[in-house]
Amino acid sequence: MRRYIFLLVFFLLITFKINADFHNQFFSTKNIPQIISSSTGQYVYAINKENNSNITVLVSQDYGVNFASVLSSLCSNGDAPQITTNSTGQYVYGVWKDKSNPSSVRVGVSQDNAVSFETKHLISGISGDNPQIITDSSGRYVYAIWRDNSLTCSIKLSVSSDFGSIFTPTSPILGNNGKSAQITTSSSGEYVYAIWKESSYNIKTSISSDYGANFSSELLNYGDFPQIKTDVTGRYVHTIFRDTSNNLKASSSSDFGANFTLVSGDLGTNVMNPRITIDNTGQYVYAIWTEPNNNVKASRSSDYGESFTQVSQDITSDGKNSQIITNSTAQYAFIIWQDTSGNIKAARSTDYGVNFTLVSGDLGTGQTPQIYTNSTAQYVFAIWKDTIGVIKISASQDYGVTFTPASL
Repeated sequence: MRRYIFLLVFFLLITFKINADFHNQFFSTKNIPQIISSSTGQYVYAINKENNSNITVLVSQDYGVNFASVLSSLCSNGDAPQITTNSTGQYVYGVWKDKSNPSSVRVGVSQDNAVSFETKHLISGISGDNPQIITDSSGRYVYAIWRDNSLTCSIKLSVSSDFGSIFTPTSPILGNNGKSAQITTSSSGEYVYAIWKESSYNIKTSISSDYGANFSSELLNYGDFPQIKTDVTGRYVHTIFRDTSNNLKASSSSDFGANFTLVSGDLGTNVMNPRITIDNTGQYVYAIWTEPNNNVKASRSSDYGESFTQVSQDITSDGKNSQIITNSTAQYAFIIWQDTSGNIKAARSTDYGVNFTLVSGDLGTGQTPQIYTNSTAQYVFAIWKDTIGVIKISASQDYGVTFTPASL
């Protein structure tokens, strides 16, 4: 009898572990180098946590051909860096967790195309983690979101309306028992949308229509790993998430976040690492994910998120850590991933996501790649870490046809 009880307990433990492993097989951006550019692509900024825990910024003023480090690191003992810039590239904002404070969230502010970072605001007290940051097209309005690691794991947000000179925390907090917080804003900064998952698998959104002065939160759905994007006006808001059955779902709003409608049916099944990108108008929405067998798949909407069609061919059958980006019109879309041998690969679409073509040759070797493009898609920037943790960047100046390693 004891033997049967032991076998039953063993089976239940194995089943729990398999389910837990599946839910944990997600691509965290916590210490992954990030890259972003001005709308023209001339100014390119990368932020990175080095092996010695320095948080550094790399700057290119020649469309990603050459990069130079900012003279001093933003932080000597940091974690989880993120970066954003306005449309011209003049205002650059970095956010990170300062582990020496300990565990505080700081924001670095540059008003000179990242030549220098004059201000390093402490915005979280001493219990912040997993920060995200976004700015409007002018750089005037800046929104930083993070998780407070106190007992309630609160989702908190701080707002600047003066180009990063002063940051003010919003009150009340956005929510409790949260993680995986994401934030997006309209081009003007007037409309701000946040999304996160609670420990009970409630997916919550919080909406501001007054430049972050006030937020109203509501339950969106049930699941995990939510993503959110809005168009330049803030009218169309698109979210994706994985439901409790591991299916990919989408929910969209066409009235500035007042109401969200769940898209009928699943975008995909057995989903890991879902990501979303949209064009400036909100008409085109692209979603990408990975299956447990390393198939990378994509789905697209051309009707403001009302319906989705899966791309006819798999992006790859040997991929993980996939990312997707599109340009302002959505005519061009770019996907990057690493294969199981550690090769960094990319694919491009020139027909609004209907078909994707593999970029000739590997971009390099390493892990955790990210990709970004300017508004026209002429300039495309890829970033990753090699096998010993050294940052690598490759840039394209021909709409993603060819990539050339940048000089670092």
